[in-house]
Amino acid sequence: MRGRRLLMHQFTVLAAIGPWVTRRPRAAETDVVFGYARAQAPMIYALLFVVMVEGTALALLVPWPVVHTILVVVHTYAALLLLGSAAATHIRPHVIGRDDVRVRYGVGFELRIPLATIANAKARTRSSDAASIHLADGHLDVVVSGQTNVVIDLTDPIRVEQPLDGTASQVEIYADEPREFVRVLNQARAKDSSSAADLSVPAGSVPDHDGSTGTRRSSR
Repeated sequence: MRGRRLLMHQFTVLAAIGPWVTRRPRAAETDVVFGYARAQAPMIYALLFVVMVEGTALALLVPWPVVHTILVVVHTYAALLLLGSAAATHIRPHVIGRDDVRVRYGVGFELRIPLATIANAKARTRSSDAASIHLADGHLDVVVSGQTNVVIDLTDPIRVEQPLDGTASQVEIYADEPREFVRVLNQARAKDSSSAADLSVPAGSVPDHDGSTGTRRSSR
């Protein structure tokens, strides 16, 4: 079961290369997207260069045809996986929509946070030696290159599923433009609160003289 899940994950990673090359968008026109791959891009491309150089060198040095073919296949597949990992972070950015914010990390993680459950959001840089996706004591970290720079406090805990299992009342993420992310998020929250307030007032209601709302009645 675990092996099948790993193969499916690798297939999804490889499938991300196509949309990245064709620059096919993965968000609605009304959504605002924010990247998070800028900090880790140099490391991924450096690893990709090392894999390609190592594979080429070994292919030239090894005289046995079968081993030569195996080395070429293995290093080519490793290079494609690295390229797919880089592609996945580009085609699956963080998304701030009308009703929620989608926190992502490549093809392996996505968390939808309803705007109505967000109590506060602020930009704050913090170093972390935790795994890329770490959940403990109601605190979720989505770390990129050992850092987070946006803190989202929630009014109520939300469920965090694959690859983790638990609840989180605070989420820390990394965004390439943290201050702009927080600004747009708070703006979306304000619009969501305004829409919720409008829906809570019955149609045709008008304020009474004391400031309360009352239903408009036709005069006879």
